[in-house]
Amino acid sequence: MTPKPSTATVAETDSETVNIQDLVKDQYLIQDFEVSNKLQEEAETEKFIPKWVPRNIAIFVALHFGACIGLYMLIFSTKWQTYLWSKFLPL
Repeated sequence: MTPKPSTATVAETDSETVNIQDLVKDQYLIQDFEVSNKLQEEAETEKFIPKWVPRNIAIFVALHFGACIGLYMLIFSTKWQTYLWSKFLPL
């Protein structure tokens, strides 16, 4: 009697022991602990110095200024239908 296509079958497995280190070497997206530890040690020895980038500051200020103008317009110069539309639109 052959099984139906929708049923699962159990495959036989080998009784050999599996070496975890061999499996880890074959995987490409795993964490390499030696590299992680080396990076952690370098991060502890070097002091991070933040830099003020004028272009980023100007963009940040411009975006927040635009958001303030948009909020002001939403509160004081829109019709109530527009306000309700802006509340239901993200749904």
